[in-house]
Amino acid sequence: MNSYREPLYLSRYLEAMRDRLPSRFLITKSIGVDFDRDSPIRELWEMHNEAMKVFRER
Repeated sequence: MNSYREPLYLSRYLEAMRDRLPSRFLITKSIGVDFDRDSPIRELWEMHNEAMKVFRER
């Protein structure tokens, strides 16, 4: 008997494939960030960090 176990690093992918979790690209696509391309890099990173907090909560 073959006792195949799915690799742990694929768990999120497999859960999304089985429609048990949303895929990360759909979560990412749903998070909007308004920014000005001429903003200082520090400000852009702050916006990025805030958006990542939202991403991790979903």
